[in-house]
Amino acid sequence: MTRAQDVSRLFDAMPLLRDLPPASHARLAASAKEWRAQPGTVVFDVGDACRDLALTSDGVIRVSKPLANGHDVLLYRLLPGEPCVMSTACFLGHATYPVRGVVEQQMHGVILSGAVVQDVLVEAPAFREALFGAFAGRLAGLLTLLEALVSRRLDRRLAALLIDRGPQLHATHQQLADELVSTREVVSRLLESFEDHGDVRLHRARIEVSNPTVLAELANR
Repeated sequence: MTRAQDVSRLFDAMPLLRDLPPASHARLAASAKEWRAQPGTVVFDVGDACRDLALTSDGVIRVSKPLANGHDVLLYRLLPGEPCVMSTACFLGHATYPVRGVVEQQMHGVILSGAVVQDVLVEAPAFREALFGAFAGRLAGLLTLLEALVSRRLDRRLAALLIDRGPQLHATHQQLADELVSTREVVSRLLESFEDHGDVRLHRARIEVSNPTVLAELANR
């Protein structure tokens, strides 16, 4: 398979790119570079420049904000086909990254030339609206996260996380603590309390949600 065919196949897997006008599609495809990354790869970090726009067709990237205490706050997970709101903001604003992106599941995608993307944003309204629409949707999610961090008790946030990621979570207590901006000791005590009440079963690096109804009630209080 030729490079052009590889890039075309990747474009077809991404709603943001496959419906471009033919001329814009051809320009972006001609400037695109295929990229791959393994789990654990830091694809961007705090202070890095953002001159191009990257999109994934496969894999998951964990986007987080490192804190001074060594923990970090999970902002969102970038799924296949989704534009990264932080990358978009830094790219358009000619700013450096304020966050870190780490590959969680093996990733495959394309890197689009920043100069060409700028031109396509002007000449292809549908592309511009789709990119900014995704940006607005992610921003709303970040505002919801901020509200939860400020106003919701940790036990409710932990219950919500268990419901959202269950019924089987393959994660350590430390990983959950990092996502909730807490400590492993506090999260472990809450999980043990949930287990005592029959709401979860704890295993090594795995949590089984056994009573989702009770946890959902707690999460929604």
